[in-house]
Amino acid sequence: IAMPTWLGGWILQWGLAVGVGQATNSGTSQGPGRDVSLSVTFPTEIMWVGACMAFTTMITGAAFAPGAGYVSRSVIRVQNNYTQSAGDIAWLALGR
Repeated sequence: IAMPTWLGGWILQWGLAVGVGQATNSGTSQGPGRDVSLSVTFPTEIMWVGACMAFTTMITGAAFAPGAGYVSRSVIRVQNNYTQSAGDIAWLALGR
């Protein structure tokens, strides 16, 4: 969704990263990530990227929030921090 310039020119993109690898259960490890190419390159900047798990079932003792950040104006990175299985991560990116 792209807003017109008179509304600030904001662009909102979202999607699903399927089958992001399983994290290990260690205090010093980092969950596996996946780079996602955006459909539209943000012309100026990325303001925010967020992620949530899109798993059908989860064990709460092993559930850790997924991570998300940006690599460039056209690529974001999502990270699975769930230690019981690989899974899907839904993401949302806002920029202009």
